[in-house]
Amino acid sequence: MRSARHLAARSPLSGSLPRIYRYVSGNVFTPLGLASALALLAGCATTAPPSPSSTSSQEATTAPTGSALGTWQGTTTSQGNAIRKITLRMAQTGADVSGDYSCEAGNSACRNLNDSGTLSGKVTGDSFAVRIVMSPDNSQCYFTGRLAESIIFGNYQCLADGRIVEIGSWRVKRLG
Repeated sequence: MRSARHLAARSPLSGSLPRIYRYVSGNVFTPLGLASALALLAGCATTAPPSPSSTSSQEATTAPTGSALGTWQGTTTSQGNAIRKITLRMAQTGADVSGDYSCEAGNSACRNLNDSGTLSGKVTGDSFAVRIVMSPDNSQCYFTGRLAESIIFGNYQCLADGRIVEIGSWRVKRLG
């Protein structure tokens, strides 16, 4: 049987092989194989159940649902640099969000002249995701992003007839 060093010397990649390769009992261990074996062993390890004090600290670090309640104004910017002014008016029950959407022209008219719509979605921790059904053409836009105390920002994509017709980024700020 040939050694790992002998195999590495014959490989066209021999200059780029890391020294972590070892020849052990007729097998060559790679960094990925070693990491996989360690992960498997760690998964089989037993742990003691958490103590009551560690459970309460874990609950304290779990992010509660953020609040999207209120009126938010900002802009969308398409990949083609079409900028539009948007307003989201949202109500929230638990993680569920509902409300309405309006659009005003910025440096470009609202896509397909859709100047209003209804929205529904969820806020989980600081993650925000809503679907907006646009009027008058009933196309749908999906806004996803991150919710901070007074801003929400992220990306969006709009679909019509099952095809993506616009993608871009958006950012809104809570009024009041």
